[in-house]
Amino acid sequence: MPLRCVDGEAELAAYKMTDPEWDELRQKNSRFKHLKMHCCDAGVTLKTSSLGTKFFAHLRKGECVTQPETAEHLFAKSLVASALSDTEWNARTEVSGETSEGERWVADVLAEKGEKRVAIEIQWSPQSLEETKRRQARYKQSRVRGLWLLRRPTQLLIERETPAFLLVVDVKEKRAIVKLPSDRFFGLLNTDAKLASDEFWSQEVELHTFVKGALNGALKWAPGLNEVIPVELEVAYQQCWKCQKSTTIVSSVLFRVDLVYPGARRVAVRLSQFDSPIEKKLLADALAGVDLRAHGIGQIKDRYSRSVGEAYLSNGCVHCDALQGAFYEHEAEFSEQRVPAASCRMAESLFEDVSRIGSAEYWWFDQ
Repeated sequence: MPLRCVDGEAELAAYKMTDPEWDELRQKNSRFKHLKMHCCDAGVTLKTSSLGTKFFAHLRKGECVTQPETAEHLFAKSLVASALSDTEWNARTEVSGETSEGERWVADVLAEKGEKRVAIEIQWSPQSLEETKRRQARYKQSRVRGLWLLRRPTQLLIERETPAFLLVVDVKEKRAIVKLPSDRFFGLLNTDAKLASDEFWSQEVELHTFVKGALNGALKWAPGLNEVIPVELEVAYQQCWKCQKSTTIVSSVLFRVDLVYPGARRVAVRLSQFDSPIEKKLLADALAGVDLRAHGIGQIKDRYSRSVGEAYLSNGCVHCDALQGAFYEHEAEFSEQRVPAASCRMAESLFEDVSRIGSAEYWWFDQ
């Protein structure tokens, strides 16, 4: 059910009209039959949905392939287009296009600014993850970015290539909100439980605020490549195998992603997982301002392990510098103490490791 129609050479958008303008247009069209559907050149009738959304409908459907939409879908589409009407983006509804291979698509709302194009899709009917990815790939072939607002939690893809979020329409209050999944989202498949429990959602944003922000840089994939993230050292105590004295070891380096992106997961990375020269240099820079000995921690450096048969970044005894093997760290007495360090830049390999280890890849909306 379109939100726009054609009046001669001009386009009319229903969501931009006031009630008096809508009534006047209805009366005029009833008399002159001058409005045409943009999709098939059929005559137009003006209607209002149960949620109060103004829209244009075919006077007679004929052979047009345009599909009907629910009141919720129409309401959300109107809110999206309205949200962008006072921005630098030019937004139009029900815009069609095709890929270089001739495959056709129709976007609920297509936003354009210069050479940038973003298709915003309200998916109210069931759709498989595979179909969403297929349609997203189709947009990509047309040099259009896709942003998905879906009705069901089980429809959400948590990936950078396909931004997808839950859309909730409150029929009684006539409002719509967008929910962003938290890191707990992956652990449960039951749709009803995810809808009911706040723990599976990191943020809730009004639809109009979300759309405007998403197209103006507020929607971020966290943590970002080459982003600087604060780190802390998680420590433990163990007896040195060589001198038999107690020493403090760094059990893991804690990336405090949550301090940059509230609600995101903290990610713990073991020393031995810093295995490339770049990663070791980044960690060394982060630790440069930390007085390790003041915390009872020995020097952190590459040491050769005969049992492993190679050198790796490791803890040393604060007394005798003997390698404290990573294999035995599980036997250490862990402490609740954390030692603050400087921030660490997320170079490519480190970014991939942190994301993989902590399932830390995460959509976050900067409000």
